[in-house]
Amino acid sequence: MEKSFIASRKFTLHDQQQFAKFSGDLNPIHLSDEYARKTPPGRAIVHGINSLLWALDVFLISGNDILDQLFVKFLQPIYLDETVDCDYYPDTQLIEISNPEIVFLRLKLSGSRCADTNHMSYSKSMAQLELSDMNFSDIESLENIEFTQSADPSYVKDLYPGLFAGYGCSLVSQISYLSSVVGMQAPGLHSIFVSAALNLKKKNNVQSIEVIKTDPRFSLVDLRVNTADMEAKLRAIVRPMPIESLSLTALNKKITKRFAAGKRVLVIGGSRGLGSYTVKILALMGAAVTFSYARGVRDAELLKKELEDADINVNFVHFDVSEPNFCELFDSEPDYVFYFATPKIFVKRSKVFEQELYSKFKLFYVDTFETILEKCASGSAKGVFYPSSVAVVDETKALPEYIQAKLEGESLCKEYDNRDDLTVLVSRLPRTLTDQTATHLTIESEAPFDVLMPIFEELL
Repeated sequence: MEKSFIASRKFTLHDQQQFAKFSGDLNPIHLSDEYARKTPPGRAIVHGINSLLWALDVFLISGNDILDQLFVKFLQPIYLDETVDCDYYPDTQLIEISNPEIVFLRLKLSGSRCADTNHMSYSKSMAQLELSDMNFSDIESLENIEFTQSADPSYVKDLYPGLFAGYGCSLVSQISYLSSVVGMQAPGLHSIFVSAALNLKKKNNVQSIEVIKTDPRFSLVDLRVNTADMEAKLRAIVRPMPIESLSLTALNKKITKRFAAGKRVLVIGGSRGLGSYTVKILALMGAAVTFSYARGVRDAELLKKELEDADINVNFVHFDVSEPNFCELFDSEPDYVFYFATPKIFVKRSKVFEQELYSKFKLFYVDTFETILEKCASGSAKGVFYPSSVAVVDETKALPEYIQAKLEGESLCKEYDNRDDLTVLVSRLPRTLTDQTATHLTIESEAPFDVLMPIFEELL
């Protein structure tokens, strides 16, 4: 299918901040890496409507006409500072935003040429929206949502010069408002924008937002939004709320043996997920624990404080696999090392084996881990734990790059097990419910304590 290249760009944090001021969509998943790292994307992502308006803007500037029926799918999140291209397929009237491997947005044009709408009706009144924090059951009980104009039309000229020249401020502002409907109102904080169907020729006397359908199986919400110059049907997902780990009190009640007392333990990647559970449980059992973090210093500080409030002291150290400081990592001269360092696993990917993605997994699960094993074999360590996954025997092979790297890590463990009196324990862990594995889908997950305790009993 023949395509025509239109434009290329990177969306920066400044771009996001400007769009947030324009649209009124202040959802932190678009503005804060610290917040976004605990969401499914793992990093701050571009507002879907911002990417849609950019595509329409450069499409118009390149000499094409915008039609009055638009259907857009937000297929994958666009991360900040990654290069994306906008292309047009004239035979099918399709616009795509993509890179060489991934299609992020697909926009289908149909209908007639969109009429000019240079009037300024949308700018008469604006208000700042409060960020709603609803779960799926809250949204199921809704029928109508208050329509509050939150977009500031003064931003249109600078952000989308082509659209400003062709359509003025009103219609562009109305489209931008859809971002706030999903990102601020329903679902609000815990939203993922899936798709939008826009009828740009429908005029409405009454501006309204209504919930027209919900599907609890997939946490889907369908909305109808009527603005002055269009009707929009939106689809969004209610993403899972952050998972809170068990409190120290609750964990302590589960512990019946204190066999870790007096042992020096290093937990690499201990600020989140199973790593943080390992830190808590072993510290409660009397071990002297040091853990590492890569990006989440705030998470590390909070974990240390939680234990300090219970009169338990732990230490943490920064350790980044891309710039490793092995000497500082092993200052505590650990007896046992638990290796939970990991990149984001469930990432956007194409249908072919991606060498770059495999190399990233290999850096974590093979290359860096082998140096860890060398340090352990030549140092004070008696045992090392390597968490593999039941995914390595997944017949669907949905994550081939991850699976290959994990299997190579397992082979390394066999090479080093019992070398220089070092025990290397491998366990293929089931899916375990932590802040790193939360999903909007209903997937059976094991409790972290039940998964970890047999490992501690075998290794320590």
